[in-house]
Amino acid sequence: MCKRGIKFKDDFFSGLRFALGNELPEPQLNKICIEISKHYGGECVYISKTYSRQLSVRNNTIKQEVQSGLRPSQLAERYGMSTRQIQRIIKT
Repeated sequence: MCKRGIKFKDDFFSGLRFALGNELPEPQLNKICIEISKHYGGECVYISKTYSRQLSVRNNTIKQEVQSGLRPSQLAERYGMSTRQIQRIIKT
């Protein structure tokens, strides 16, 4: 059982409703919740924090900007990073 048990379930669905509530009508939100319950009900599911995803998006954006002609020094200033950090991102 997950550490937070039933409380997590309530938090998860409340969070899902909050995150998607303005974009989807209630019947569609309910359908999504039911499908998630069917597939993952009773299991612990790891959901990564958004920080790692944000870094991935940022790094991909940096790579695209280099390909479009921006210099690492320009990107370092734009993203508040060192030129060396930008160069490491480009190499990966």
